[in-house]
Amino acid sequence: MKPKQADILRHASTLFNREGYQSPSIERIAEHAGISKMTFYRYYADKEALILAILKQKESEFMQDLAQITADKASAREKLFAVFDYYHRWFTCETFHGCMFTRALFEYGASSPAIREQCSRFKSLLWQFFRDILLQVLKPEPAERVAMMMVMLMMIVFFMAMVMVCVFMHMSAFRADFLFQEQLFFQRFAVLHCLQKLLS
Repeated sequence: MKPKQADILRHASTLFNREGYQSPSIERIAEHAGISKMTFYRYYADKEALILAILKQKESEFMQDLAQITADKASAREKLFAVFDYYHRWFTCETFHGCMFTRALFEYGASSPAIREQCSRFKSLLWQFFRDILLQVLKPEPAERVAMMMVMLMMIVFFMAMVMVCVFMHMSAFRADFLFQEQLFFQRFAVLHCLQKLLS
């Protein structure tokens, strides 16, 4: 990937993460990347092509992270708790503004089959990842079923987190942070409780 293309992806990703996909225009993205609109169009035909490139990059990075943090864990329980810890760190970092796949599906899922398909692919990869872990302790059919339930729980958490970010933008910083941390605790507890019930 050429340096200018990498700059476009990096700056666009920051804007989309903070403001959503619809708000930033190509003009603003080009301005933040320090390029002209003409240079932008050399790399991406339109905004949809840029969003797809970012989602593919995020998918690759995310799945690599999950593989890395679980590689040295022996049991399914250790692997899953490592994943939950990863999610918790992600949710509580300063740059977290919701899942970019959930937001892309929310904003463009109805109008863009390509973006909808990319989000579906990411969901499928997550399902396969959890299924492969669960196959250590469950037979194939229940492993597939539980993996799908886990992905659905994660999607609900992502959506709730995205809504909270939008709501908290209109609250005082201290109050927003307190409620955000409280909500994350209960979401994480709910996911872990369901998992424990499913594996018991």
